[in-house]
Amino acid sequence: MGSRLLEQFRHFFGCEHVVPVGSGTGGLSLALRCIGVRGRAVLVPALTCPAVPLAVIAAGGVPRAVDVLRADATIDPAAVADALTTDVAAIIAVDSFGYPARIAELRRVADPLGCPIVEDACQAYGGRVDGVALGTLGDIGVVSFGYSKNVWLDAGGLLLTDDRQLAAEVLAMQQAPDYRLLSRVRSRVTLKLMLSGHEDWFPALVRHMGLLRYAFPAHQAQMLPVAWRAFVDELPHTLANLKRLAGAAAGFAGVETFEYSAEGWLPWRYSVRVPQEQARVSFEAAMAAAGVPLTHLFPPLTGPFVDLGPDECPEARRLSEMIVNFKHSARAADTQAMAESVESAIAAWPGVDGAGFC
Repeated sequence: MGSRLLEQFRHFFGCEHVVPVGSGTGGLSLALRCIGVRGRAVLVPALTCPAVPLAVIAAGGVPRAVDVLRADATIDPAAVADALTTDVAAIIAVDSFGYPARIAELRRVADPLGCPIVEDACQAYGGRVDGVALGTLGDIGVVSFGYSKNVWLDAGGLLLTDDRQLAAEVLAMQQAPDYRLLSRVRSRVTLKLMLSGHEDWFPALVRHMGLLRYAFPAHQAQMLPVAWRAFVDELPHTLANLKRLAGAAAGFAGVETFEYSAEGWLPWRYSVRVPQEQARVSFEAAMAAAGVPLTHLFPPLTGPFVDLGPDECPEARRLSEMIVNFKHSARAADTQAMAESVESAIAAWPGVDGAGFC
């Protein structure tokens, strides 16, 4: 990857060191290996992509799920404080669906114990909190250019840090990858998936096999400069369109919007909560009639990756049933079309008078 592009990344994110990595998952795994989590616990949000605990396992750590906040589905600092024991090596703060984790609050409980925070900004980069780029709020940050991300290349990512020594260690690991480790991880994940009794264990395994690349793929490296420039140029328009989408979504009664700052956050999937089943059915029907694609993502972490008891992390369980995500890209034209379609749905759907469902 060219030095000019790396300098553009350093300027955009405002960090000292940018290390290209093969994927967001691979970047998380490299960061955790540098921290030294082998045989120790790593706190992860109970409602997140399964690739997050997979990265912990790849680094030799033990993922431990903690509950999330109803306000934005990010990891709950109070739950982290309760779970933060001496055997915890790190915390992964995921900017869930593009909503920033509350890293300032996490630091107040983690810093006194010297517990590093890894910010997973794979779904959120392009957003900012008080002018600071997401991906740089923790001790180490990771962004992804993988499937459906804000810059979509199907592979590749960046590790962001101000720590020169850590950046050098990551580069050294990339140049001398431990293929024995990857072999052990694949065997372990295969075994866990098989023992879970899940019927789709083999397709699930295949989906994850490409996620532990450590080096940035050459083909994607050639595509990245153009894709990144388009993303940066369109970002102000995309943010404005998402603000418009947020206002439109709030027009439906029974729909709760997440705490959202239109000044700088970039939702990867603009998300809402619809607690009541009847309202959820009506809302989804309205969106379907308007041709608006919706998704339901991420059940609480269970099965082969974490041991989550039936009474643990209740907020994650509740949120997983009520969250509805608008499926859009980070391109300006896509987000504009999405906002217009949702506005049309409010005007056209029977029983909606501009204020919501009757």
